[in-house]
Amino acid sequence: MKKHIVTGGAGFIGGHIVNNLLDSGDEVIIVDNFSSGSSKADPRAKVVAAQQTATSVANVTAAQGNSIKLDN
Repeated sequence: MKKHIVTGGAGFIGGHIVNNLLDSGDEVIIVDNFSSGSSKADPRAKVVAAQQTATSVANVTAAQGNSIKLDN
């Protein structure tokens, strides 16, 4: 089993990629800000919500409530 991170995984194209990876038995983490497209992601995947700030630092909050900062 491979592990993948898919940015935009809740959108139209990303959602299809996520479904194909999950169907093949791989583990998927979705990083999405849900700014457009669907607010629903495949429930088999782990979902991380991302929010872009004015300082170009992405604040990422995991579904478990943990926060990490990713510097550009």
